[in-house]
Amino acid sequence: KLFNNPKADINSQDYIQYGELLQELGQDTIAVGMFEKAVAISPEKTALLKDLSGAYSSAKMYDKAADTMAKFIDGEGDQANPNDILALARRYQNLAISYMETDSVASLDAANKALTTIDKVLTRVPDNPLVLNTKSDILRVASRGEVTPEVIAADQATLAVLDSDPANLEKRKNIYRAIYGRLGNYYLTHNDKENAIMYFQKFYEVEPSEELKTFIEGLHAEPEK
Repeated sequence: KLFNNPKADINSQDYIQYGELLQELGQDTIAVGMFEKAVAISPEKTALLKDLSGAYSSAKMYDKAADTMAKFIDGEGDQANPNDILALARRYQNLAISYMETDSVASLDAANKALTTIDKVLTRVPDNPLVLNTKSDILRVASRGEVTPEVIAADQATLAVLDSDPANLEKRKNIYRAIYGRLGNYYLTHNDKENAIMYFQKFYEVEPSEELKTFIEGLHAEPEK
């Protein structure tokens, strides 16, 4: 009724609120139009670009999501918040994933932009485990899922920071599980059984299971090659 009232004084926040309601109803594509109108009606409110980028991302318009977030970051210059730069890295990561099956060149280009962007975050917050773990995720996207030595280095850097605070064993358990499993499998496939067992054992200590215990015992029992 508000938007149908020709006498209503509509402002950008009205469009934002309506867009958010549409998102809650699962109408992400229609919601994008509301966020676009909010930016159009108040272009001086550059923070609205973040909202628009998020709307594009929710609607799986990953190219526009990345371009809009990059425009916001460029406008912020040296004052850009590291969290916003991290968001841009993830926008490029999503774009790379979306292209992975259809355009390998575009996928790699987006992944490289994500890496360049995440490295900018790391210059500002070098000891943040979430940022370091995101770099590992992006590296695996760039290598099309292959666990490369660069991925391992990023994982090791993440573990070094996580291990500095014992509370992370519970708070960041999901990251520990992912990294320990990845490192265990990496060293196993590279015929380094000693390191493989070490990381599988660490995985077991974080989340014990009879299946993993049996698997580790089997590795111990295998003859050396």
